[in-house]
Amino acid sequence: MRIPKILLDGVVFLYRTEDEASQHAKLGGTGFLLNKAVFKNGKETGHFVPYLVTNKHVAANCSVIRVNRRDGGEPDIYAMDERLWVHHPEGDDVSIIPVIGVLHDQRHRISLCDTRRIMTEQGAQELQLGVGDEVCMIGRFINHQGRRENLSAARFGCISIMPEPIWNKAVLKDQISFAVEMRSRTGFSGSPVIVYRTPATILDVGLETDNFWGLLGVNWGYIFDEDGENTWLNGVVPGWKIMDLFETPKLKNFHAEAERAAPDPQHDGAQPALATGVEPKTDNPSHKEDFMSLLGAAARSNKPTS
Repeated sequence: MRIPKILLDGVVFLYRTEDEASQHAKLGGTGFLLNKAVFKNGKETGHFVPYLVTNKHVAANCSVIRVNRRDGGEPDIYAMDERLWVHHPEGDDVSIIPVIGVLHDQRHRISLCDTRRIMTEQGAQELQLGVGDEVCMIGRFINHQGRRENLSAARFGCISIMPEPIWNKAVLKDQISFAVEMRSRTGFSGSPVIVYRTPATILDVGLETDNFWGLLGVNWGYIFDEDGENTWLNGVVPGWKIMDLFETPKLKNFHAEAERAAPDPQHDGAQPALATGVEPKTDNPSHKEDFMSLLGAAARSNKPTS
């Protein structure tokens, strides 16, 4: 499978500290960018709110992001406010944070996958997702993560076991997970896992859909057996657990504010919310605003400031 650029540029590296991010240290994890469309009066406004997704166990320790610039300069580093992370209400190993007003499409070499690409339980049933469907993961190969810029790497494999409770020691719970046969290593935690199907990969002639790709979920790491031995399968938090996050009161309220702030598509030229976000005041801001302050700052600026 040839990887779409939207996936390669949609990955961000996460670090424990700004110093480690500056040094491009071989520590930390991976996150990826999503956009959620903003509707008004039942119609798409052309605006969207950008979010960063990773594992809960990564967000808990690595809240500094490093992102490539369009001009080829040194990657920008941002210390995110740890209080703005939204964790899964049932303790699943996935977290999300809005990055409106932080990342900027004219400043940063980024792309955002639409939330409508996320695999839901209904979508998995309709696509007859099953064992053997092929997957790839885009993330951080710390042995070769780029000398200056972030360099994303791809790993490939297939679904080995459909969602079952699998012990995840990072969050100390049986995590509903896909088990995927896919080589990985430290640094790929929080990476997006893509599932895809082409006519050339189908042995089951009864499948109705022979060409698609979608976001299967979030890689959380190795699956170990009861003796602590690595099984060489990886656990993947299903995509519908990401969708659960958008139903939390915090994000529902946040997105409702975005809808109220967006111009009516019938009366104003629509621009993505990412493009209307304000530039950070410093190269390494520590964002202490709450959700509404972040949104308000972006909504008041109709054009990028740089």
